[in-house]
Amino acid sequence: MGGSWFSRAHAAAHNEQNMQQSPAHAAPPGENAGRGQDAEDEWYDTDSDPGPDPAPDADTVSPPPDATPKHRSKKLRTMANHPSSSLTAVGPVTPGDEAALLPYLPALFGNDLPPCGAEVQVAYENVNARLRDIWMANRGRLAVSDVCQAVQEELANQKFMYPPNSQKGQFKKRKPWRRENVFLFETRWIEYFVEEAAAYAKAMDAMTESEIINTKKQSVIPEVLGIHTDRADVHALWREWHEKKRAKTPAVPDDDTETGRSQGLDRHTI
Repeated sequence: MGGSWFSRAHAAAHNEQNMQQSPAHAAPPGENAGRGQDAEDEWYDTDSDPGPDPAPDADTVSPPPDATPKHRSKKLRTMANHPSSSLTAVGPVTPGDEAALLPYLPALFGNDLPPCGAEVQVAYENVNARLRDIWMANRGRLAVSDVCQAVQEELANQKFMYPPNSQKGQFKKRKPWRRENVFLFETRWIEYFVEEAAAYAKAMDAMTESEIINTKKQSVIPEVLGIHTDRADVHALWREWHEKKRAKTPAVPDDDTETGRSQGLDRHTI
């Protein structure tokens, strides 16, 4: 097909702009809202029990940084919709498609759960599943940073419409519904993913010595989560988890290469 992938995707997005659904109503990752409602962390307690005030204990979980959404491009606004949007008009992902794409799935989108509390893990699963859905629906042709920014905008829209802790009691308008603390940590997890995607892109270029040193000084537990512990065994588990998330994965073969054709990827040209 003529033209670059982006130009074709951009043209498709423009032609179907009026058919897209509002990002404010886009469904986040599939989740199990009832999972771990009263479970405590196997490793340490994040004090996330949703009582009359479900906000985490101030001594354990610090307030999240300002995550006010900035203006995004038209491409990201389109991507923030359900995978049936114009950028993913190649059709639903079949089991065969998924099997062909899994070897190239970015390690950042791996399913390994972080060593933290149940609610924080559920929030991670929700965000990670949505990231995987968008990446798969676009057949791995979107940059990791673009996928993360798309989900970041989805959650920013939901956060604007229904902020964390605003849907207690009978008020459950957020769709799909999940516990307030789960949604709170979803908004924090996506910040982690965006930061990791940016760090990965930067690592592709030569890093200066000072940048490498600063990276090593970063907290082993993502600061954006606001989770703190001094336990050495927990830190070791987080380091092991980070190694898996930052592992290198091969790029998706081009459609016109022998490898791409042999794996059926030529059928997924956007």
